[in-house]
Amino acid sequence: MQSNAEEYANQLEALLPPGLAWPRSRTSTLRKLLLGLAASLARVHNRVLDLLNEADTRTTTELLTDWERVLDIPGPCDSLAATVQRRREVATQKLTTVGGSSIDYFVDLAAEFGITITITEPKPYVWQVNAPAELATFFRSGEGVAGDPLATYESGEMSCLIDLFKPAHTTVLFDFGS
Repeated sequence: MQSNAEEYANQLEALLPPGLAWPRSRTSTLRKLLLGLAASLARVHNRVLDLLNEADTRTTTELLTDWERVLDIPGPCDSLAATVQRRREVATQKLTTVGGSSIDYFVDLAAEFGITITITEPKPYVWQVNAPAELATFFRSGEGVAGDPLATYESGEMSCLIDLFKPAHTTVLFDFGS
């Protein structure tokens, strides 16, 4: 709750001892002094409230770039979001993501991108992500030019995250129905 100088002046006045040396008149010099001190106290109080908002990635504004630096955003698999709200969402997601090494975890990760995948394990420490063929575009003679890649995939961020989060002792292969 925001505070104002008048509230702090009233609190400071309540702390004064009784007596004629401490006039309680609203026009006294002492009251003006208390209001001057109270303005600084109210300003600090309100900045502390602002700092509480900055400590949460869902409400930060001033410290958003610091949150992004600490959380390594953009990371190797993503780009910097365009809006402040989306940047907050990305920071919150990165801060709260638990991770996992189960097949269900990676299937759910792909689902966050709207991609339905299955995972097979052809041999120990090797697993294959089976993704829809429509995510792949292959080079065709007469349609492309020299220097074009042989294949491009519309699952870049998903594939990158799966490769980034996979258990370190495993190898992941991607099959786009080719």
